[in-house]
Amino acid sequence: MPDPEIKTPLARLSGLWARLGDGLGAWQPLTGPGLARFADASFPRLILFQILLAAWFGLLLAWTYGRLVPPVVQAALPALPESEAGIHAGILHWPGPGPKLLASSPQLALVCDAGGSGELGLNGDLQVELRRDEILLRGLLGSLAVPYPPDLDLPLDQASAPAIWGAWRLPLRAALATAAMLLLPLTWWVLAALYCLPAWCWGWLWARDLPPGGALRIALAALLPASLIPGLALVAYATLWIRAPGLVLLWVLHLPAGWLWLGWGILSRPRQNRPPAGSARPPPNPFSPEERRARATSGKRGAKNPFGT
Repeated sequence: MPDPEIKTPLARLSGLWARLGDGLGAWQPLTGPGLARFADASFPRLILFQILLAAWFGLLLAWTYGRLVPPVVQAALPALPESEAGIHAGILHWPGPGPKLLASSPQLALVCDAGGSGELGLNGDLQVELRRDEILLRGLLGSLAVPYPPDLDLPLDQASAPAIWGAWRLPLRAALATAAMLLLPLTWWVLAALYCLPAWCWGWLWARDLPPGGALRIALAALLPASLIPGLALVAYATLWIRAPGLVLLWVLHLPAGWLWLGWGILSRPRQNRPPAGSARPPPNPFSPEERRARATSGKRGAKNPFGT
């Protein structure tokens, strides 16, 4: 018979994991028990986790942008006309007839179609078309036309465009990462405010110890692991492990994934002791010290005058 004091490596690892959780408090939102701890955590701790994840997502978005956009733009620069061309006063000035494919990749294509003929079709998952008075974004989900700003002055000839692209290449990437870092936590707080009431109702229906403040905190924490899905989807898309339909599918699926993590976390909360139906308070415990003292006191009072009224 094996010695019960000898623990297997798995049991030792489980015990170490439990001691680590007890020492650190709420520190990992990837599992139900880990999420349940965040219901008792402080808001500064949650904000710290949000900042870390938003920074990770912003850097990942900047990396994805660097993989997809600059190579295509760099390949399109030699295809620009040598003569004067550009966007001035909200109008595209482009020499030569017919549309022209400037550069393309499986994910992105750049096209100049001043006449708006659309003869070139769709050459990438997202196609950016320069038209006479608008920029047209075309993709698998449809198209979106955005008019040029009336004060835009953008030269598109081979002499001027490379210098402008070189000056704005890094600032554009930094602006994209910064916008993600600022907007993502704001989105989490808005969604958590919407999830808070259903989370509290679930905790009440499932007899879990979950006060309203804890419902808000666990809703915030449940959005953290769900946000990992679109981030990993960007990596898979940038490396061509998935294509545009898979990217859209994963971005859609991360919304119900947040609800699944939220339910898992609520079910991992400790149970709440409730009185039985129809009673105002829970039945007394006959073995509690209070009940023993009450019975002893009642017995002594009764012994003094057993026939008294």
